[in-house]
Amino acid sequence: LFFFFQAEDGIRDAQESRGLGDVYKRQTQSTWAICDEPPKEYEGCHGKPNLGAFINAEPKLVGQSVSGRKFVIEEGNDKLHVVVVKGRPYEMGFAYGRLMQHEIKENIHNFWGYLENQIYDALGKYLPRFLIWPLVKTARITAHALLELDHRFTQKWTPPRITEELKGIAHGAHISYRELMLTNLFPEIIKAACSIVGAWGPATKNGDLFQLRALDWDRKAPISKFPTIVVYQPREQGSNTYANIGYAGLIGVLTGFSPNLAISEKVWKTHQLQIKDRFGEPWAYVLKRVMQFGKDLDSAIDILKNSKRTCEIFLGLGSAKNNQFRAITYNQTNLEVFDDKNCTVCGSDETHPQIDGVVYLDKFWQPSKNQCLGKLLSENNGKIDAEVLFREVAGYHQTGDSQVAVFDFKRSIVYVSYSEFGTGEPAYNRRPFIVDMNYFFNLEI
Repeated sequence: LFFFFQAEDGIRDAQESRGLGDVYKRQTQSTWAICDEPPKEYEGCHGKPNLGAFINAEPKLVGQSVSGRKFVIEEGNDKLHVVVVKGRPYEMGFAYGRLMQHEIKENIHNFWGYLENQIYDALGKYLPRFLIWPLVKTARITAHALLELDHRFTQKWTPPRITEELKGIAHGAHISYRELMLTNLFPEIIKAACSIVGAWGPATKNGDLFQLRALDWDRKAPISKFPTIVVYQPREQGSNTYANIGYAGLIGVLTGFSPNLAISEKVWKTHQLQIKDRFGEPWAYVLKRVMQFGKDLDSAIDILKNSKRTCEIFLGLGSAKNNQFRAITYNQTNLEVFDDKNCTVCGSDETHPQIDGVVYLDKFWQPSKNQCLGKLLSENNGKIDAEVLFREVAGYHQTGDSQVAVFDFKRSIVYVSYSEFGTGEPAYNRRPFIVDMNYFFNLEI
């Protein structure tokens, strides 16, 4: 952890989901051949391929309200929540809060306990234990103070739709709006490593676009207990239907997918952050705007350029319309876009070979000196698809401690896994869910 130091929406009983069954499963069949060959060796790689069977279970409708539906996709002990909400920001938030009341309440409670422990552990690096114990009781106060400070820095630039959605969630779930709002600023004060890959054209099977988002953060963080995809169907003019692939109660986009675009981020550090770098719109809310209003690469990049930006991050942006992918450096004063020919920030020719139709950033500081990701992508050049990215790239590179998401743009299918709650088993070792987003994007509420 890095510190910078309205309408009523009643829930009705769920009815059995109809119209999926064979159609849903037929859209999400895996074609990967599992074999017992020994793992290959790639320079700089220390992992192995993930050969587990993918989870291809039918979603089950378990709750519904006037403005939302709640599904679970589960097999054995593995469970993924999918919530679809429709309406204005407050209406969508209220439906989300009502349908996920238990999960959101527990997640917010666990988050604050986790944050207190992080502060305690950070103090332990610099202070003897006998001096830390008196400070334990003030850890929550300290955590609140840090996030309240960030709220003051960002409040002016936070879109009203964010505030309305958070108020809706708080009212629907019967939780404190203040604690929910502060929890949602958490991404502003942490740094996660992460890997980003986009591949298309000559690099992939059939020329289709595929994107890897690997979130390397704390795989034991308790928010992994309730992995959640929230599908928004906003009524606001110009909006897209889009999915926030994250955790219960967190509305900012770390991993997003829509019929038009997919987006993700990773840490970027070029200089020490200054106080002035914190004044602006939280980056996770900027990414949420991109998903809601971006139609293609140009329109999405325009949203990013015209935003009041804060933190330094890399972005990965894929477009179904363009069938291409871009890497983006994003900070308060500058925004640069890189394609498969000009990614000068990614690494040297030795560690980061140029590949037509591939843009990639590994989990290390850029420019990276590690050769693993470049070797993997070069070896699979011309045959990259969703399963290669999940099984081979994430597996061998050991990237995606907390979450691995792979997007198949043509079929609108997401492969996603999360770290295991309790054990901390990393996401790149776990079986992913295969989620047909077409069904949820087109669901009528």
